[in-house]
Amino acid sequence: MTRVGLENANSRKEEEVALSNLCAGYTNKGDYELALRYCDILLQRNDRLWRPYNSKALIYTRTKQYEKAEEMLTRGEALNGGAQSMKIARALYLDATQPVRPDIEIDDRENRPRDPLP
Repeated sequence: MTRVGLENANSRKEEEVALSNLCAGYTNKGDYELALRYCDILLQRNDRLWRPYNSKALIYTRTKQYEKAEEMLTRGEALNGGAQSMKIARALYLDATQPVRPDIEIDDRENRPRDPLP
């Protein structure tokens, strides 16, 4: 459907919206090659949009290309660091690169009653 929107776009803004949707949609679908293609086309047209950087950061995080992910996050955050999607992408990146280890060990043994005093 979005491809049809891209083909029938009446303005540069409509083209950018369609490309952004294709970039994000294929990212969410897991078709990273196609997603990157649409993200890159969009960024060639307008590199001041944060959404394609967000999608590319997710792709690179999921494919363990962490240096590229960090670069995309930095670029996207410079444009709109307050965006909820950027915050989520950063959190996913941090979970992948700096996993939290619990400092507390939970003792899951059964509570056993103490012996009564004599």
